[in-house]
Amino acid sequence: MIKRNIFKYKSYSYFDNKKCHKHFLGLIKNPKKIEKHGFYPFIHYVIKQHKYDNDNNETKTKERDINYSSHIDRYIYEYYNDLLNSKYNDYASKNGINKCVVAYRNNLYQNNIHIARNIFNFIKKGSDYYILVADFTKYFDKIDHKFLKSTLSLVLGYEKLPLDWYKVYRSVTKFSNIDLDKIAEYKDSTVKRVRKTKRIASIEELHELKKYLQINNKGFGIPQGSSISSSLANVNLIHYDKGLNNFITFKEGIYRRYCDDIVIVIPIGFKDELLENFERLNKTVPGLEIHCDKRQEYYYKDGIIVDKNNQYTTLRYLGFEFDGKCIKVREKTITSFFLKAYRSLKFVNAVSKKYKRNAYRKKIYTSFTHLGKQKSKRNRENFLTYIDRCVKIMSDNGKKKQVSKHWVRFNKRLLKTK
Repeated sequence: MIKRNIFKYKSYSYFDNKKCHKHFLGLIKNPKKIEKHGFYPFIHYVIKQHKYDNDNNETKTKERDINYSSHIDRYIYEYYNDLLNSKYNDYASKNGINKCVVAYRNNLYQNNIHIARNIFNFIKKGSDYYILVADFTKYFDKIDHKFLKSTLSLVLGYEKLPLDWYKVYRSVTKFSNIDLDKIAEYKDSTVKRVRKTKRIASIEELHELKKYLQINNKGFGIPQGSSISSSLANVNLIHYDKGLNNFITFKEGIYRRYCDDIVIVIPIGFKDELLENFERLNKTVPGLEIHCDKRQEYYYKDGIIVDKNNQYTTLRYLGFEFDGKCIKVREKTITSFFLKAYRSLKFVNAVSKKYKRNAYRKKIYTSFTHLGKQKSKRNRENFLTYIDRCVKIMSDNGKKKQVSKHWVRFNKRLLKTK
């Protein structure tokens, strides 16, 4: 029985119509109907993120494959995800991993701010620590289907998956998708225009688009974007989390995993033993691979954070920087906020100059200044709201100083017309 609203209405365009979940409850809650349900193919697109690497003086492009489902399929995934999350919470509590797995849980009520604060506070209370921060390379793309099936059965408490659960599992392992670019090409349009349509294609057009259908027959990989993928990603690592957490807590350290990002803090004397266990456990999960470029090692000594060369540095985790005493929002995040604002100001100034009037002032102030911090039905919270939340949760006003001059800096760049 659903105790809270787990369904989210989303207005994106797909092959099916946008409807409230209430229209489908008779299907969603009926296992027999799920067994016979035909899942739509996912729609696939790529998100590209460009980041400048100061060390190598070059711009790196990171690509993420996103697959999103039909509206009816999303409601099914949301329902089964909630069931799985509850089962996972019970398993995690019984096996001592309830606190260490902190992402995509429906019972912890924590965000990245709480998680980072807890890690940094743990470090501050100790003396000498070895700290390891790492993440898995393309984790979702490498999840082994047979291994996932065995862990899923274990968490759900079945020797063999029931037919409805197997149907859901099968839809996100041997999934199919159609590339959004191919759909736009077929409709002789652009991706932007296609996504704005009420319905991307009719059923007749979908049959024509099947020539672009791609099916995952590799035996590994689940789609990033489905509502149940995140919980399956947690389920896949139950043995890994248990083994690593048991060792680290026994040595009076702390282990936290946020999806594919992990942080380990342990007394320096156990460093070699930790790394030995860490390498061993990484080989126990098929497809699990640590991203070498993002594996970072730190030490906490005499109240400060140092690197492997004993040079003063800051520990970076979940969007924050910690030097052993103070916690700040990452400078890259602050810089990105100001650069985004400056780009918007440049556009506003051009419009104001062209039409000789003060254009888009309310939009600028709402999006980038303290005047837009209050969240309402009409206005989304802005970045400064997030800063306020950081200050409140971490009980530290230092982060406000990072953006304290935003009003002066923006007004200096804002063109004033008579």
